[in-house]
Amino acid sequence: MDEARRIMVNKADESLIPYSLVNIRNKYKRQYYELTGNYSKAYTLLQESIEYNDSIEHNLSNMRSAEIMSRFTTDTLQLHHELILEHKNAEIQRVKFTSTLAISAALTLAFMLIMWYLYLRKRRFKVQLRIMNLKLDNVRNRISPHFMFNVLNNRIIKSDTKETNELTELAQLIRANLDMSSTLGVELQKELEFVQQYIRVESYLMGDDFHFNIDIAPDVDASSVRIPSMFIQILTENAIKHGLRNKEGDKRLCINVTRDSNCTVIKVSDNGPGFNPNVLRRKTGMNIISQTIAVINVRNKDKIRFSIRNIYSDDSKQPNGCEATLRVPDGVKIE
Repeated sequence: MDEARRIMVNKADESLIPYSLVNIRNKYKRQYYELTGNYSKAYTLLQESIEYNDSIEHNLSNMRSAEIMSRFTTDTLQLHHELILEHKNAEIQRVKFTSTLAISAALTLAFMLIMWYLYLRKRRFKVQLRIMNLKLDNVRNRISPHFMFNVLNNRIIKSDTKETNELTELAQLIRANLDMSSTLGVELQKELEFVQQYIRVESYLMGDDFHFNIDIAPDVDASSVRIPSMFIQILTENAIKHGLRNKEGDKRLCINVTRDSNCTVIKVSDNGPGFNPNVLRRKTGMNIISQTIAVINVRNKDKIRFSIRNIYSDDSKQPNGCEATLRVPDGVKIE
């Protein structure tokens, strides 16, 4: 007690007491005051100890809370970071998928364009080949112009007036035929003039009972309409050769030119015995017409149309004529 009284009297600086020894020191001080009967001081120290302990618990609680919040923050940041990584990975995968899809689509489109270009090129080559074959067929069917004109001129010199006129018209017809057959398209007016020349030559062989007529509607401008060359001549020649030449009695051949919507309609009709469809397909003239139309239609949106039919009277089952129809749209590209 004497040693304790001496220490209490000296009142050491409590701020120098280590933090871990404060409660221990207060415990002994309370015991000293209790033994000395100073209960008020002992109670005060007890209150200070309680407050001190409460303060420590509070600090420990704050520390635990801070630790929990720190861990929670760390975990949250880590989770957020992982979510960002997942989002980035998903974005990368989406970009990769989109890029792959776009590249695939581009390659597919490029492949389709290449195939379409090759198809058009092949188709164009086929058209050019068919045109060349038609021209070659035309050349093969020709006789040397110089040979024919030399023979005709020699014959004209030695003939009388009537025969001279016939041979002169024949020579003019051959010359016009050579001029027209060198091109794929011709004005309708020139084609009809050539057909008239051809009919004049044919009329010497057909006799007086042969009648020919060309009827052009007022709204048709024959000089501005272009048609495939020799078409009307082929149809006219077929009508005479296969329909009228061996017919007894009245022989009629008519060419009608009219307008229908945006087309020029040309009809060649006769009063012959008609035709056999199976035989017609093998005719050279019909083959030339169908092949030429096929070549021209490849390059045009509006197509040339050709049809041929037998004509029947009301009381007959046998045909008493034939009609070939050619429909040429306005602005069709022939060459």
